[in-house]
Amino acid sequence: MIIDIKGAEASITSTASNFSGARLIKINATAAATVVTLTTAADAAIGTTTLLAGTHLIAKSPTDKIACAPTINGTPVGFAN
Repeated sequence: MIIDIKGAEASITSTASNFSGARLIKINATAAATVVTLTTAADAAIGTTTLLAGTHLIAKSPTDKIACAPTINGTPVGFAN
């Protein structure tokens, strides 16, 4: 799998962000349990999941936002050939 970097790595905090409309976010979770929340553009919850420590890919719609606790880093990415 080849990952195409689409933007700068940024902190994902409890304040939801749409990562400049990215459809795929690479998350590097360092804590043993990180709760990630996906919301609509209007901040209505779509769902949550708990990530274990490691690298994860989260797909979302361009207007959806992502938030988490504790704070972790995420990068907007895509897949390349």
